Amino acid sequence: MIQPPPRAPTSLQPRPKGAATSNASPVTAPTTTAPTPRVAVRTAPVTDAASDKAIASLIRRTLCSHLPHVSDEKGRPSTRPIDEILPPLTSSNDVDLQLYGFIAIIMREFVYAWYGKITPDHLFVDEIIQIVAHCTRALEQRLRKVDLESLFLDEIPELVEAHIVAYRASHYPLHPPPLASEPRETYHTLHPHPALSPVPLASSPGAITEQRNNDAAYRRLLVQGVLAVLLPTEDLENGCLRTLVGEILAEMVLGNGLGGKACEGWVLWEAITKVVESLRGEITGPESSDDQRDVSVECPPISTEGASIRGHTLNGASVTDFFWRVLQYGYMAFTVLRFLTVAFATTMSSLPASRDPSHPSHYRGVENSQSAPSTAGTPPKSPTRKRPILAMKIWSCVSRLLSLDVIVPWLKGMIALLQWGAISGPGRLDGILDRFLSCAFNTHVLQKPALLTRALRLARTSLFPNNASPPPPRPMPDPLEIAAIKQRCTRSILALFPAPITKCYLRSDSEKEAEGAVAEILEVFGDAYCNKHLVYGIVDLVVVRLMPELADEKPSLLLKRRIGDEG
Repeated sequence: MIQPPPRAPTSLQPRPKGAATSNASPVTAPTTTAPTPRVAVRTAPVTDAASDKAIASLIRRTLCSHLPHVSDEKGRPSTRPIDEILPPLTSSNDVDLQLYGFIAIIMREFVYAWYGKITPDHLFVDEIIQIVAHCTRALEQRLRKVDLESLFLDEIPELVEAHIVAYRASHYPLHPPPLASEPRETYHTLHPHPALSPVPLASSPGAITEQRNNDAAYRRLLVQGVLAVLLPTEDLENGCLRTLVGEILAEMVLGNGLGGKACEGWVLWEAITKVVESLRGEITGPESSDDQRDVSVECPPISTEGASIRGHTLNGASVTDFFWRVLQYGYMAFTVLRFLTVAFATTMSSLPASRDPSHPSHYRGVENSQSAPSTAGTPPKSPTRKRPILAMKIWSCVSRLLSLDVIVPWLKGMIALLQWGAISGPGRLDGILDRFLSCAFNTHVLQKPALLTRALRLARTSLFPNNASPPPPRPMPDPLEIAAIKQRCTRSILALFPAPITKCYLRSDSEKEAEGAVAEILEVFGDAYCNKHLVYGIVDLVVVRLMPELADEKPSLLLKRRIGDEG
């Protein structure tokens, strides 16, 4: 016979006696209440929408839920990685994850919203994924054949420099207003583009309409040429699919995206502010600025009265601060020299024997390094001899943007002298310095998919917060808001550099003067119509470098030849 388990012994104690009371101070007896049982509430773990885990889960639910090999025998989602379920888009799994995140959000918000009401079939979405994968792999193969050094360090900076020269020449005229011409007309004359002609002036409504028509025709023509090169043959023969994809790229991507909002000055200033703040966080740490702000608020100012008599001040600053500042700058200089020395010594063994001058992409000759920047922005057709990195346009572009020839001409002359000496010596083509700079650029910039992954993640979180549909379009800010955005950008740039350096370079005695000098530098991106010339010029350059056949043949002939030959 099974007996029940014995009860736990209970301790029975006598009830405590009540304390002596009086009529003057009555005391109520303490009442005891039974403890309420606690109910365990399970809370779901909070997952950051920008994390890789959240975007992988979204991809599985949106693009992979109908696939039979995604779930296990019990119907639970499988833990197989995305690269084993979906076709690869590029050679990097991290980049593919971010790209598939874009595709999943777009399909869920803009395709399933109407396609799911017609049929539960997923063949249409699967075909779109296959087409996108085919195009991205073809773009990656073409990208491997492009000289990215010349593209990022020479050709794109040349277009930016041409934009700066044309903008300052048109918006800072030499004659008073009665004799000065319209700034946009002058800019378009110096930096023309067929899609932005004629100049849309408020006094000419017909010119505004004609320019919009030319812009739309240019976008359709460009997209038609890109699709004629990248799309598979069976999809290229489908006129409905070609028209649908072409309209999406021409209107949504080029028209409303790159050619619309991205050309606004306040958008560019906000982007510069985000980049500068991220750089500042990487250099100084995420809590350094807050710590400095807290210290400046909590610590009272130190009185310097009578300090000069005791010999503790030097030009209004304490000797201790001056001493530690010298040590800090000395340590920074030592760290930079040590880093350059170690990097130079460690990469000597991995330097390429020669920078191949017979690369099939576009190169420039050294003899053209001092020529004026191209105003039309049209890439030449015939490749010439490759240029050393120190002779590329990135250096003159930065000098032109910072107005070195106006603010500190002696510094520009000194840098030009050093540049000439380096190009004539170790910085010449295939010299040791030239190969070192090439190896450093390829190692730390081009061969780092983490940079592209971070940019794609930032773009996804900005366009689709919390992986949801995009918020309603932001209204155009008024002039006061634009001025505040510009001021925020100037202050973030000034906070990136030490105060003595900005004061010496900008020759300013107050913070207001420094902000005005930086705001004048940023003004070159203040006109949306002029920025559109720059953006369209960069788009044309990248498309021609990736698809050289578009520079020699019309898109209609390419489409007809490909369908006729392969269809």
